[in-house]
Amino acid sequence: MRFQQLLWPVLMALGFAFEAAAATAEPVASDDRQNPPAVWLTRAPGTALRVLSWNVSRDSFYVNLEAFHRVLAAIDADILILDEMPGTSNAAELRAALGGLGDAAAEWQVAYGEGGGVFQRSTIASRNPTTRLPIFETLRYAPEQISAWLGQAGSSGGRLRDNLQAGVAAVGAHILHDGKTLLVVAMDLQCCGDDAGSWQESRRRAEAGLLRQALLSSVQQTPVAAVIVAGDANTVQGVQAISILRGTPSAGADPEPWRLQEVAARHQGKSSTWTWDGRGTPYPSSRLDHILHSAALQPLQASIFDTEDLSAAQAKALRLPKEVSRRLSEHRPIVVDFRWVD
Repeated sequence: MRFQQLLWPVLMALGFAFEAAAATAEPVASDDRQNPPAVWLTRAPGTALRVLSWNVSRDSFYVNLEAFHRVLAAIDADILILDEMPGTSNAAELRAALGGLGDAAAEWQVAYGEGGGVFQRSTIASRNPTTRLPIFETLRYAPEQISAWLGQAGSSGGRLRDNLQAGVAAVGAHILHDGKTLLVVAMDLQCCGDDAGSWQESRRRAEAGLLRQALLSSVQQTPVAAVIVAGDANTVQGVQAISILRGTPSAGADPEPWRLQEVAARHQGKSSTWTWDGRGTPYPSSRLDHILHSAALQPLQASIFDTEDLSAAQAKALRLPKEVSRRLSEHRPIVVDFRWVD
């Protein structure tokens, strides 16, 4: 039996074991939402927008809400892209969970994705006017693709078929920031796959293609100033899916419209670029999470937040024990300060 046929139940078991362990994360005092800790990283001079992208590991977000709240308060982003959220939750619950973060006078606005099934919804939250876009809610696979992937996986249906029929775990929204309209897309692509010819890699590339098509259709229908695409791309077999999302380079003098660039983020004070902590899993630590942006935005600084990277003084000031990141999620959030480019 092929490795990928065995991998799904193994990863599911690891996920459930992780969630049980995550429940032991240190709670946050009840007044932390009224008195958030200091900001972890000073914004770069000229910053117009801080964006966070984080795979929050399903129910761990709600099981460990106060600890997540403390981390999010320390980062203090304007736009939150949280993927692999549970399908049992909704926009109202996420809005309530984010209460107390940032400007108390501005309520968080949330776009909660419908695709992706029970375990991997993508979400976007902003304190600025946010309009969810239906075009990203209908990204479905062709019947022949579903049949081929089920055949490769050696599955006759069940959970995998249900997941495939749920479509791409994505959501898109227009966000009005500084008087300009941003198109923000959150994603969580198919995980795993032990070789480049696996059904998982085939599905990842198909998902990237569907997202790229929806992005181009969306900007044709409604002009925007800039585009941000972010989330867990699960690039375990190379970056072909990211290349599809970015857009094909033009052979002519003019670049392809809306060709995206990738943010290069590192752990604070280190050269490490991994966002997936592979310790104790079948996969090594690597960069699986990505933030892409259009040319109208320029990254001024890009960091990967990990409490293990904090100095003792920082951990104390932020009230974040060094083990918190590992307890909350196997993924680490990417944080980017952008400025507008004329």
